[in-house]
Amino acid sequence: LIATIMALLLDLYSTAGPPQQQQKRQSQVLSPAPGAEADNIFWVMQVTDLHISKFLDPGRTSDFEKFCTENIDFIKPSLVLVTGDLTDSKTKDKLGSDQFETEWQMYQTILKKSGAMEKWKWLDIRGNHDTFNIPDLRSIRNYYRKYSALRKEGSFHYVHRTPFGNYSFICVDAVLMPSPKRPYNFFGILSKRQMDELSVLEKES
Repeated sequence: LIATIMALLLDLYSTAGPPQQQQKRQSQVLSPAPGAEADNIFWVMQVTDLHISKFLDPGRTSDFEKFCTENIDFIKPSLVLVTGDLTDSKTKDKLGSDQFETEWQMYQTILKKSGAMEKWKWLDIRGNHDTFNIPDLRSIRNYYRKYSALRKEGSFHYVHRTPFGNYSFICVDAVLMPSPKRPYNFFGILSKRQMDELSVLEKES
């Protein structure tokens, strides 16, 4: 009889664990985690380097339009990150650079036609191609400020809020300003002030 009771107690202890472990398991179950159902999950899509061009590879534009009108609907993300080089900004001979308003209009037209900005949270940040040949943020050639969805220069902090928690995204903008033409504009730079600002954003996240 004693052996039977001891076996039952040992079995109970090994499966349930001591009270501290039971509490730990309960807290783990309550925390956001994937399970048998599609709960506590949200989808984020990242696309980058679209390089929409008026001169080169028209397939880039049609592919992006198909992505916005068809492909993205299968995933239904909560957030879409477009991380730089929305436009190509290279001249026809591929040697020089310039900001071509037509390329930006093509990008914006696809967003409006597909309803992407209404259906999804759309964060599009600048890349070096998006700033070629721009002497100042106030320049009329700064088409990012006119045609992008976000129209926000500089690094920033976005918080995606869900019923099961808040999730932080820090978007880093390291483009040069003034922004020279190619081939002198291929490396981003963050100043001491910008690094300090990123540290603040990190603490906020």
